[in-house]
Amino acid sequence: MIRLACERPADSEVPLARWSSSELAAEVVTRGICEQISGITVWRWLSEDAIKPWQ
Repeated sequence: MIRLACERPADSEVPLARWSSSELAAEVVTRGICEQISGITVWRWLSEDAIKPWQ
């Protein structure tokens, strides 16, 4: 998930300028990385590592 958060959304053919935590959660599920995850969990995990792609 950290690698995905560090990628530009355009590299994944997603029409966004930046990832939001909810959009990252949806992309992780779409890619089959996990079955389900909330945007809040994504936000919490990335914030613990000081990764903030939404800023």
